Amino acid sequence: MTACTSPVPPADIFPTEQWQHIHQLLQPLQASQALWLSGYLAARATANDPAPSAAASAAAQTITIAYGSETGNCEQLARQLQQKALAAGHAAQLIDLAELKVRQLRKLTTLWLITSTHGDGDPPLGAIDFHRDLLATEKLELKGLEFAVLALGDSSYERFCQTGIDIDLALAALGARRISERLDCDVDFESSAQNWLQARLEELPEAGEQAAIAVVTSSPKAAGTTYSKQQPMHSEVLEQLCLSEASREHGNYHLSLALDEGSMPLEPGDAVGVLASNPASLVAAVLDCTALAADAEVQIAEQKLRLVDALSEQRDLAIPGKNLLLQWAQWSDNAALAALVEDNKELRNWLKQHHVLDLLQNYPAQVPDAQALVDALRPLQPRLYDVANYIDPEQDELHLLVKRFDYTLGNQVHPGIASHYLCNLGLGDSVRIYPHRNPRFALSPRTEPVILIGYGTGLAPYRAYLQARAARGDSNPCWLVLGEQYYEQDFLYQSEWQKWLESGALTHLDPVFADDLPRRELGCVFNEQEERLQQWLAEGAIIYLCGDKATLTRCEQRIQALHAKANGLCEASSAKEWKALVSGGRIKRNLY
Repeated sequence: MTACTSPVPPADIFPTEQWQHIHQLLQPLQASQALWLSGYLAARATANDPAPSAAASAAAQTITIAYGSETGNCEQLARQLQQKALAAGHAAQLIDLAELKVRQLRKLTTLWLITSTHGDGDPPLGAIDFHRDLLATEKLELKGLEFAVLALGDSSYERFCQTGIDIDLALAALGARRISERLDCDVDFESSAQNWLQARLEELPEAGEQAAIAVVTSSPKAAGTTYSKQQPMHSEVLEQLCLSEASREHGNYHLSLALDEGSMPLEPGDAVGVLASNPASLVAAVLDCTALAADAEVQIAEQKLRLVDALSEQRDLAIPGKNLLLQWAQWSDNAALAALVEDNKELRNWLKQHHVLDLLQNYPAQVPDAQALVDALRPLQPRLYDVANYIDPEQDELHLLVKRFDYTLGNQVHPGIASHYLCNLGLGDSVRIYPHRNPRFALSPRTEPVILIGYGTGLAPYRAYLQARAARGDSNPCWLVLGEQYYEQDFLYQSEWQKWLESGALTHLDPVFADDLPRRELGCVFNEQEERLQQWLAEGAIIYLCGDKATLTRCEQRIQALHAKANGLCEASSAKEWKALVSGGRIKRNLY
């Protein structure tokens, strides 16, 4: 579902009552419908008037701002750019790459595209189809299109900003004119990205008196919602419950956080961003290595704060980052580090195997001052956690399902910053959170059968969905396949699933515990229940996959193979049909 935002046109163009009617008609348009309609209206106006009107010219000159976003950063930048363009009197429409078809590029005149790269070169989940189809396209001519690309990425990965690079090169190869060189931004993207946004606006000609309708394709924030990464909610911990044995090293935890009623409108499938803090012991170790005063004043953006607070809440003290290594090579005057930074491949390999403390402790250096250290460190990024309960307008709690996570660098095991932070919270503690809408994984009311497949904490959005189904009285069939390690310790929310089975909100439940039966995986359920699977697929079932990427990918491949076998499809036909199911919204993924 989409929403339209536009400046109100003069009364001599559209009387108030007529404009209100038009606005209501435009509001539910999908992105593809809006793009088609804008081209149709422009062509109609031109056909009826050999001298095109100002309105038709404006429609033809509409700026399209497209984004591919995994954590919300690119979407936020795209929204900022659209609002600035509209405020300056230009026609600007905003579209998620999940909604943009490659063939629609022919109808655009100006495209500003902002995209991130997920992991080591992968496009964001919502941009996968657009990225694949664009790179596979050869005959499309885009000589009438002007474009600019802003790419976000993480330089610790070898294929830094690869998605933006791919799209930039593909558009140029199809004849589109690059109006600005692509800008590749690292995790500390804010300043350079804002400069890119400003440059786009300054390139525009002087605007006319009014802008064309702007179509927003992703779910807009509800009126009155002000919480964001820049302005998070400070929420109190109401409950912290370990769902595993207390002695277990990597247990699962249930957290309940306080909300003001109606303050954070979220749907099943949405997430919240958590702004975690670094552990005090890690902050102390960094201060000790640098011999800097904890209360030294530093500045980040427009905010002045103490160094100890900046290190605790604003800076990444785990991943060194290229910039820190470059600076540290100079401050330490170490020949080995200096040689390392000259070889990009060796540099990336080193960064993947070392912690910030490895650098600080093994290569003593004289840090010029507190501000220099803060500027060299990477920003501490928020972590996204799926909402584990149904947030209705009267809900005053938010539930999260968190697994304590450790990771290995070289020969050392390190605690995951966000998961340990959340799992160590106590009653009454405050945590900073903000809403993150995920319309591509929306678990909305359905009439078709629904198959929910989750592993570990990937069960969180399904708990929210089952609560919503029970509250709404949904009657369409619902099948839950869940997986974890051990039956005795990991049958998360078991009593609730059983309750929904008894009430009819859940039709079938199939749990799989991999460590109890090592050769049994999630996909085995569909081998055993193949008749049900094929029947539900024939009835238009929607399949949701949430949780560990490797585990869920194997499961999806098993289902695809069973579907191909049942329908007598060869490998190529199976791939084509499965792609059609994905494009049609019948396969929805939320993998990590």
